Parts: sequence; structure tokens; C-alpha cells
Amino acid sequence: MGGQTLRWSPSPSWRAALLALGVALTAPAQAAPAAEPAAAPAASVAYRKGIAAVNAKDFAAAAKWFAEADRLLPSPAALTSALRASIRADDGPLAMELAERTEKRAAPKPGVRVPPEADFRAAAATARTTFAAKTGKLKLRCHPKVACKAKVGDRDMKPDVALWMGVGKHLVSVTAAGRTDEIKAEVRPGETTVVEPAPAPMPPPSAPAPPKPTATGPAASGAPAPPPPPPDESPQSDGLSPAWFGVALGTTAVLGGITLGSGFDTKAKHDAYLSGGEGLEDGQAAQVRTNMLLGVTGGLAAGTLILGLFTDWGGSSTPAMSGSLSSEGGQLELAGWF
Repeated sequence: MGGQTLRWSPSPSWRAALLALGVALTAPAQAAPAAEPAAAPAASVAYRKGIAAVNAKDFAAAAKWFAEADRLLPSPAALTSALRASIRADDGPLAMELAERTEKRAAPKPGVRVPPEADFRAAAATARTTFAAKTGKLKLRCHPKVACKAKVGDRDMKPDVALWMGVGKHLVSVTAAGRTDEIKAEVRPGETTVVEPAPAPMPPPSAPAPPKPTATGPAASGAPAPPPPPPDESPQSDGLSPAWFGVALGTTAVLGGITLGSGFDTKAKHDAYLSGGEGLEDGQAAQVRTNMLLGVTGGLAAGTLILGLFTDWGGSSTPAMSGSLSSEGGQLELAGWF
């Protein structure tokens, strides 16, 4: 066989012999006391469908039917037929999968002649030589504690089970944690490409918890805590701030200065009238102005004195006070008692 492509064109009479050979070779397996005999009818149907596909020169279908017959009921004839049909169909992934299957089969006993139709080891060697540079593996790997599944083309992928694929790029549909992502995977000759689900989006960072209060001072060491300071029982003053008295006093002083200047101006106009007889109206206007300023200044001075009576000069308790304001003989009199 070597690395040459097998030429497989069975004649009608040879097909009947192949079918009889397959039944004969599966007889030991059917005689085994297990559940295998129950699969014999299904295996026989798959095998016959494989022969029909060969007659129709549909080698791709024939390879799948022969492989299914061998899966249901292991048979050297079915496995060999599946390998040869997959080579004729140029189905590299199936041929390499079947070649791996041969490694689990027992070698023929020494001295036992194996017909070419059942020499699956030679067919497997041809498959490996033909497709070694055309195929690679694709494997699904799930995240820890997260179940996942995948599908590539029409083939289902199971976690950690490698599938033979043709070399090139493949689109893998991976589902994990209720989310499906399309992942592009590139298969290289003789290598295993691992596909993993896309990582789940990270939740937004939570705000850090406030630090717990720690006991400090005497309470932390077990010593009794000092008593709280006694409340301030000093009486609160109800008097006015001295600032108000200062403002009133300053205003009175300024207005007094203006009044004094107006008085000097009035006297100067009066003297000028006496000496020359002119400026009567100016002098009268100056006199009216001065009289008004005197009245306002006097009233402001009286208010400043009253503020002085109600001003808290020392921050002590509110003094008991009384006062009276009287005007006799054109004079303003203010009296107070503390």
C-alpha cells in the first residue's frame, strides 16, 4: 500500500463477497455475551447503505455509512471500507478520525492472514500519509465551573474532545452562561487549536465599604473614660454689642464737625452783612442750614446716649436699668439708673 492512493472499484460479485466477509468477520463480536447483538441489525443496515453508496459512486456518503456500521458493531471490514471510501472522497477529517480509531483495535494474531478487504491498518497508514498536511485538530475548552458547548459547521463539539478539521479558518459558535459568541479559529497542519468562550463582562466595581470605627484612647485600654465637661451655665448677656455704640458715636462726631463748620460759615456771612449790607439771603440760608444740622446732631447724640445705656460693656448678666428723657427750657436731659 505505502503512500499510494487506493484504487477501489468493486464489481457486483465482489460486493457480495465483501458483504459476506463483513458478516463473517463480525460473527465473533456478535457471539459475545453483551448488548452488542442488539446493534447488529442497525449495523447491517448501515453497512448495506454504504455498499449502495459505493455503487452510486457517492464515496462521501459511503464513508459515513461504513463508519457508522463500524461504530455500532466494530468490524475490520466496515472500518477498512470506511477508510478507503473517505480517501476516495478526499474527506481528510473523517479519514484521520478513522485512522485514530484503528489504534484502539487489536493487531491480528501472528500467522493469521488478513484479507486486503479487512486490512484496516494499511488503509489507516495511507490515510495518514495522504492527509497529514491537510488536517489539524480543534478542541473546545470551557472555563472552570462554567458549562459550555460549541458547533462548527454541522458538527457538535464537546468539551476537551478534539475534532479533526481541514486546515484553514473556521467559524465556531460557542455557548456558555446563556451567551453565544461566534469565534474565528485557524487550524494548522498537525496542530491542535483550542477554542474558549469569550470572557463574561466584568461587573462594575463596588464602592469600598467604609472603615469600621476603632476604639482609641482610654476606652481601648480598659481605663474608665473621663466624665464629659459640665455644661456652661454662665448667664448669657442680652445687651447690645459695644460696636453699635462706637458706630453711633463716630457718626455723631462727624456730623458735629459738619455742624460746627456750618456755624462758622454762618457767622462769617453775618459779619459781612453788617459791614457792607450785602449777602442777606446767603446769610439767612446759612443760618437755616446750621439750625437744621444742630437739630439732627442733637438727636443723634441723644440716640447714642441711649445706645450706651443698653450696651453690654462687660459681658456680665443683664443689668437692671431704667432711664428717662425730658426736655425743659429748650434743653435735652437724659437720666439713667443701674
